[in-house]
Amino acid sequence: MPFIKILIHAVWATKDRKPLMNTENKNALCRHLREYAATKNIHLLNVNGSTDHLHCLLSLSQEQNIATVMNLLKGESSFLGK
Repeated sequence: MPFIKILIHAVWATKDRKPLMNTENKNALCRHLREYAATKNIHLLNVNGSTDHLHCLLSLSQEQNIATVMNLLKGESSFLGK
């Protein structure tokens, strides 16, 4: 079987790019996303951000697709913020 490694750098922002995340809740969100990704077999290499956006570096296996993985991660981050 061939070796396949796909790295994705994803960035998503808060609604209207409002500065809604302080250091404490941004760190909590990043920690939660790392834990959540592990439960979904998503190899999250790094996640961090600013007051109005997050950067995420992840590695996809050949069985995963970008749309599904991003839907899971963005959906989880949106759900957690409510």
